[in-house]
Amino acid sequence: MLPDILHHPRKALVCRGTGADYLSDVTREAIEHASRALGKEIVHTPLLSCEVQSGDRSILLKPENLQPRGSFKIRCALNAISNLSPEQLAKGVYTASTGNFALGLAHSARARKVDVRVYVTPAAAKSKVAALRELGAQVIETDLDTWWAILCGRPPADESGTFVHPCSGRDVIVGNATIGQEIVEDQADVDAILVPFGGGGLVTGIALACSLWRSRARVYACETEAATPLFSAMSAGGPVEVPVDPNSFVTSIGVSTVLDSNWPFLDAMVDGVVVSSLAATAQSVRQLAKHNHLMVEGAGAAAFAAASHPFFAGQRVVAVLSGGSIDLDIFASILSEGLPP
Repeated sequence: MLPDILHHPRKALVCRGTGADYLSDVTREAIEHASRALGKEIVHTPLLSCEVQSGDRSILLKPENLQPRGSFKIRCALNAISNLSPEQLAKGVYTASTGNFALGLAHSARARKVDVRVYVTPAAAKSKVAALRELGAQVIETDLDTWWAILCGRPPADESGTFVHPCSGRDVIVGNATIGQEIVEDQADVDAILVPFGGGGLVTGIALACSLWRSRARVYACETEAATPLFSAMSAGGPVEVPVDPNSFVTSIGVSTVLDSNWPFLDAMVDGVVVSSLAATAQSVRQLAKHNHLMVEGAGAAAFAAASHPFFAGQRVVAVLSGGSIDLDIFASILSEGLPP
């Protein structure tokens, strides 16, 4: 099965000039400032040549799985917590995350001696939950409806901490934009950037950087057949509910709908969506491990799987490998071709 692709024309930002338009004042200088500040604690990941090349295209890998705590989320979590006031930090911070953002937040909070609470769903990877506890975070398991309500801005009962959103807000998006800055500065002639889609913060940040750096690169979000919230939203003209496969090995992306707060930015800034099969995503995990010696989770491998679409023939493509926090038993099963079922 070939990946499915939807091309989406960029539009005017419908929330421009309102309180919801928290990106209108972001400049190149703001992103460059964040990049310098983050550079003390994160890795400027290189663009790696893909050892599994298709003869009709050039694929480069942006291995954010090599970041501290195994994911790009360290960038946005660190940038967000660094911009909180002492009063906000004194309350402690909390987030709703399936793992990667929470790991970045807990890592950053521990270094600053700030209490952190993480609300997770039962689907969160066991390895990530264990790592959160090792970092000193309080992990609170909750049902999916409550978890989603937190993402939509409704704090849980008795929670008095400062909320740090995993995929929305100015400081989170600017932190993610540093990835786009690195890509366009390291490879000016890139044609397309393929980005895993979870909540939309990563693809929005990269698209914002491409716009501010006047890059010709088109930015495509990448999903799997386990859940297609952005593909469906762009097809319908707005967020809609979609089914989610609860048994998928791809755990860091795949929610039931696009957040209303993120939709205007996605609608205005993203050039399209590529949806890959679970089989192709698992094959990408295997290929990246075998040929590039990279341990990548299903979400990150979705971008590499998307690069095989015929549309990208003859192009220079960057696949963002968003993270590598995958349960070892799942990783071993994929390598032995035991997954997906």
